[in-house]
Amino acid sequence: MQTYRRDNDGKYFVSLPLKENIQLENSIQIAKQRLDILWKRLNNDSSMANLYCNFMKECEELGHMQKIDNSDNVKYVMPHSVYRADSSITKLRVVFDASASGVCLNNCLLKGGVVQDDLFSIFLRFQKHKVVFTADVKKMYRQIWVNLDQCNFQCILWKNRSCEESSLYKLLTVTYGSKSAPYSATRVLNQIAADERKKFLLASAVALKDFYVDVLFGADNVSSALKLQQELISLLKAGGMELHKWCENNEMLLENVPTEDQGYQFGDSDKDTVKTLDLRWNPKEDCFISL
Repeated sequence: MQTYRRDNDGKYFVSLPLKENIQLENSIQIAKQRLDILWKRLNNDSSMANLYCNFMKECEELGHMQKIDNSDNVKYVMPHSVYRADSSITKLRVVFDASASGVCLNNCLLKGGVVQDDLFSIFLRFQKHKVVFTADVKKMYRQIWVNLDQCNFQCILWKNRSCEESSLYKLLTVTYGSKSAPYSATRVLNQIAADERKKFLLASAVALKDFYVDVLFGADNVSSALKLQQELISLLKAGGMELHKWCENNEMLLENVPTEDQGYQFGDSDKDTVKTLDLRWNPKEDCFISL
């Protein structure tokens, strides 16, 4: 059975891997309570409130969530946040709790298998290259769309002020916090590599072998690394995705990368290491430090 499709723009739509004969509870009361609790927290932290509201506004403007009027046959996930003070790019990430009490969405989802190489193998391949760099897929989960007939399984309540009435939205993309999200994301990356292999042979091999949250890759010289970099950018773009947070051990590899998409800059005395593979990497010295 086909569990994904691709539209004319190259974007991927996936099916939620639902178990058979599921019966989800209507959790609207829990959703209202959780939203009220969230706003009590946000009212005590204006900085967090601004970040949160901006995130939700961006989701709506990008079409990643859609306001709906009909609440018939919808199921709710609950928003909460992860704040990372050490992140220079994404200070706050909103995660949706699909494991709320009762019969929740995660109870009804299959997790999916592991479709990427193990971390140790990726690390060893990364270490053997003379010229290396890493990158991250921007808004990765939110670049993969859920089939429209299943979006009612991932609805939320939201309001921009605590005194407002809440509105109902459905999330249209793969959702942070759902059990199947990691599988769906990595499986789509593999599918992009398979679909675009004839056009981007080198990049497709990297996408299949060297993605582990971040992409880690390299070559024996700068010219080969630059060619591979451009192929990867084009490969991901064909699937509606974009790479950012670029880090490298050679300054020449960032010549064509906008400053806002760089995760590391040579000469930045305030930031000599970056996190990757659950380690700290110093690109200038090209060495790893355990956390």
